[in-house]
Amino acid sequence: KATVSVLYWCGLQASMSGGQDDTIAYFTGNPRNPGQHRKGVLHVCQSSDTVCVENVPKFILPTEVLAHIATYRADIATFRILGCESNQAQYFIVVRFSGVEKAEAFRAQYNGKHMTALGNEVLFIRCVDAEAGGGVLPRLDNNETAENCPVCLEELHVAQETEDGEQDNGALWTTMCGHTAHMICLQKWDHTNGCPVCRFNPQELGMKCSEEDCNEVDPLWMCLVCGDLGCGRYQKAHAEQHYRTTAHTYCLEVYSGSVWDYAGDGFVHRLVANRIDGKPVAGVDGGDASARHEETLDMEDAKFESHLEGVSDAYSGLLEGQLEAQRIHYEGKLSIIKQEIADTLEPLQKAKEKLAEETEAITRSRTTLKRETTKLRKKLKEIQQKRDALAPDLVLETSLLTQSQANVPKYKEKLDNLKQPSPAVLSKRRTLASLQERLSNLITE
Repeated sequence: KATVSVLYWCGLQASMSGGQDDTIAYFTGNPRNPGQHRKGVLHVCQSSDTVCVENVPKFILPTEVLAHIATYRADIATFRILGCESNQAQYFIVVRFSGVEKAEAFRAQYNGKHMTALGNEVLFIRCVDAEAGGGVLPRLDNNETAENCPVCLEELHVAQETEDGEQDNGALWTTMCGHTAHMICLQKWDHTNGCPVCRFNPQELGMKCSEEDCNEVDPLWMCLVCGDLGCGRYQKAHAEQHYRTTAHTYCLEVYSGSVWDYAGDGFVHRLVANRIDGKPVAGVDGGDASARHEETLDMEDAKFESHLEGVSDAYSGLLEGQLEAQRIHYEGKLSIIKQEIADTLEPLQKAKEKLAEETEAITRSRTTLKRETTKLRKKLKEIQQKRDALAPDLVLETSLLTQSQANVPKYKEKLDNLKQPSPAVLSKRRTLASLQERLSNLITE
């Protein structure tokens, strides 16, 4: 069950006396816009994974709170601003950590501690159940939204890089009016200019006419002598009544910074500071009462045009800065990709060179084989020519051989006949043998 720790911040005695309530009333949205205004109640419980700074004075900006708890910056998942229902001059900061252990460690370190050595502001921590009452406190996990950050224009679930080039933990910051952005982006935003989306400035809340029976909040005029707040002459004219009662001549229009001179019945300056961006805009000269209303409207038009110009300049500078950051980011990615491609191509280049060497060796072998084939074909042609030249002789020799083989029996028979002696020879051999016998007998005798 999701729970939220509440850290409330105010004077010591007031905090101690008010710290026993079981509920904490808050609101979100712009109270001047009923369609955006929403109220809720936080129920106190025992444990927490989130802390909320309660009753923070308006003179302390949320960025100053973040600077004070900088040691836990990397553990923050959600940072949300809530309005204080009981006192619009104060506000809450709900901070959800990455785990209950981190929140408990934060509570142990900062509970009951002063923010500064000389200040009277004290930190106290309580725990509330965020799911009670139908989930009055939304949980803005990074993976539960697909909106874009209004400052850097990247998706909210995409973590940004810090100034040191390291990856941010992707923490989100939700303003009092309900617009969410990256915490790292809103830390760089000038919060005196209000919300980067709707320009709602919580610093304007909590101020109203000082008369008891008057609840006018816009416009308000502050006496430059005693600081009294009164409504304008087109409401109940309490600022003018204060002038007639005290003779304090000069008063300051709170939201525009223009100074009115009741004695001269006109604005003191022709140029006044725009409360949105601090640029000078055309003021209204003194004149008769019949022309003052029209001149005031002209001044409002000039303020509106200056506001539009300020918004345009702010977003132009923002867009330029983001484009430059994107250029650096993608150039870094491109260099990494180039290095990866170079690392991949290096073995391929070596393999290509080896293949080229093998191809060259094969080409040389093929050339040698072609030369040897040509020589063998030439020799074969010569042999074929010799064969063709000897073919008639071969036919003749074959014919003679055939005839000789046919005559072999005949010549063999003749040879056999020649080997046998004729009768005349046999007679002569018998005669010779008889003569030899006689000769031998004669010799013997």
